[in-house]
Amino acid sequence: MISRSGATSGPFWRNRCMLFPVITLLIVTLATGCSSTRPAAAPTTAVRPAAGDSTWRDHVAAASQAAGDPARYRHHLERVHAELPGQPQVIWALARAEVMLKNPDSALAWLHRYADLGLSRDPTSDSVLAPLAARPEYAAIAAKLGRNRAPVDLGETAFTLHEAELIPEDVTYDPGRRRFLVSSVRKGKVIAVERDGRRRNFAWADHRGWAILAVVADSARRRLWATASALPQADGYSPADSGRTALLAFDLASGDLVRRLEQPADGAPHSLGDIALGPDGTIVMSDSRSGELWRLRPDGKALELLVPRDVLVSPQGIAFPPDGKRVLVADYARGIAQVDLATGAVSWLPQPRDLAGSGIDGLVLAGRDLIAMQNGIRPPRVLRLKLDRDLAAIESWSVIEAGTPTLSEPTHGVAVDGWVYYIANAGWDRLEEDGRVRDGAALEKGIIRRVLVEE
Repeated sequence: MISRSGATSGPFWRNRCMLFPVITLLIVTLATGCSSTRPAAAPTTAVRPAAGDSTWRDHVAAASQAAGDPARYRHHLERVHAELPGQPQVIWALARAEVMLKNPDSALAWLHRYADLGLSRDPTSDSVLAPLAARPEYAAIAAKLGRNRAPVDLGETAFTLHEAELIPEDVTYDPGRRRFLVSSVRKGKVIAVERDGRRRNFAWADHRGWAILAVVADSARRRLWATASALPQADGYSPADSGRTALLAFDLASGDLVRRLEQPADGAPHSLGDIALGPDGTIVMSDSRSGELWRLRPDGKALELLVPRDVLVSPQGIAFPPDGKRVLVADYARGIAQVDLATGAVSWLPQPRDLAGSGIDGLVLAGRDLIAMQNGIRPPRVLRLKLDRDLAAIESWSVIEAGTPTLSEPTHGVAVDGWVYYIANAGWDRLEEDGRVRDGAALEKGIIRRVLVEE
C-alpha cells in the first residue's frame, strides 16, 4: 500500500510521494486540486491500448513538458487517456487544454465526463477554466459536481482500536479463535481483537523501526503472514535500513516469529506492502516502491519475482479468485489488473466508462463483489465493483461509503461471514513524509467499519 498517487494538494498524497514511482507523479502534475466522489453505473467498455508511437508513460512525460504548447499538451494527454480512460486528473487536464485552445464545447464535455465519474471538484478554483463560466452548460455541470459531495453511508462501525498512535494498515481474521488481527505501521506490531472485545499486543516486527503493513491469517498452516518494511512513519526508524523489506511468518496461536524472508538486495529500494493468500497456500505480495509482484510458493524456500518492474506502476491490494490460478491487483495509477500465476502475464480488467479506477488501495473479493478501498481521491470512498461471472471484467459499480466523518483514509479489509470489514481512518493523512505528525493534526483511534455483502 505504501506508494500512492492522488491530487497535487492535500496531505493524503504527500505522505506517500517519497515512495511512489515518478511516472505516477507526472500523471498527477497534469492537473491540480483534490477530488471527491459519489456513485453511478454504466455499461462496461474495454480498456483500449494507447495509440501512437510511444507508451503512455512517455506521453505523460511529454505532456508535462508541453505546458507552453497547448496543442502538443492535448495530443499527449489524449494518448494517455486512451490507455487510462478512468484517470480523473487526465480528464480534468484535457478540459484545461481545450480551454487553452479556445474550444469551450470540448472543454465542457470533458468537465461533464469528470462529473460523471462521481467526483466533486470546484471548477472556480481553477483559473484556466474561468472562460467557461459564461456558458449556459457550465452552471449545470458545476451543480452536478456539487451534488456529488453528498455523503453515502451504507456501512456501520464494527469496533474501534484502543490506541491512537497505531496507523493501522491491514486487518485479517483468525476463524479458529474468532478474533481480528490488525497491523500497526507506527508501532511495528500486530494487535489482536479478541471475541470478548479485549485488545492486546500479539506480535512484533523483529527490527525496531520496521512497520508491519499487510497481514493475512493462514489457518490451515497455523501461520500469520505479514509484510514488514523500514519506514520513516514507524517509531525508531533508522535511515540505514531504508529500502529493506521482508515477509514474516508468526505462529497463529502464540505470535512467535517462526520464519523471516527478506527480499533480496539488488541495489534498489523496496517495500513489500500488500499480501494475499491463495487456496493452495501461495503468498503473493506487491512491492509498491519498485512496482514488482513477488510470490512465495507453498513449499518455497525463498521469495521469487512474479511480475518485474515497469509493468505495473504502483501495485497495491491483491485478491485471489477461487480457482487460485490468477490474482486481481489494484494498480494505484491505472485500475485493476489480473495476473496469471503460471506466466506472470498482466492484463487489465475492462471497466465502465464512468468509473474512476485509480487511487485504489485495498481489495476484498466476496463472491462477484470486489470491495475496493479508494484513498487516492477526495473524499475517499469504499466501492463495490460488480464483476462478471468469470471475474474478469467490472460490469458496474456503486459507492458503499464516501464523504462521512468516519472515512478519512480507508486502507484494507477482510471478508468474514458475509461481511467485509475495513479500516476507515488509518491516519496516513495526518503524517508528514518524515513520519512527524502534521502541525495542527492529531492521530486518532482506528475505526473498523463493515458492510454486508451477502444477504
